[in-house]
Amino acid sequence: MEAPVIIICCADLEVFASIHNRVSELQKEGAFSGTCFQGYTAKDFLAGGTLNESSIKANLALQVAIAIEHLALQAVDRGLGTCWIASFDEKQVKKIVGISDRYSIVALLLLDIPVSARTRPRLPIEEILISLPENKADSDTL
Repeated sequence: MEAPVIIICCADLEVFASIHNRVSELQKEGAFSGTCFQGYTAKDFLAGGTLNESSIKANLALQVAIAIEHLALQAVDRGLGTCWIASFDEKQVKKIVGISDRYSIVALLLLDIPVSARTRPRLPIEEILISLPENKADSDTL
């Protein structure tokens, strides 16, 4: 497989070292206004969950995955084809490109002009959409 552009999508493993500053900054700017986190300090925020290396890496990978999908959607919107690559030799990629161990490579995103503009067949919306009965939609159990 070849592509003229390969985006190496990484998570910065040191980002949580500054989380106290970041939460304080967001709090000061009102990012938590109207949410359950309004009035929380960084200490309160961090006390709400278990932050171990595994959970931090999982959270970072999720955040990077969200960003990758936004990139992919924008690329497709501009007529490009994309492909996620999640199975690769991370050490080899880091060595080739010169990426430090501070970063964890989550995925590679290949970009290219599609060979053809044909679209894949899609399932009808009725086969993938699940609707709740009307009386359940207004329920407090949601």
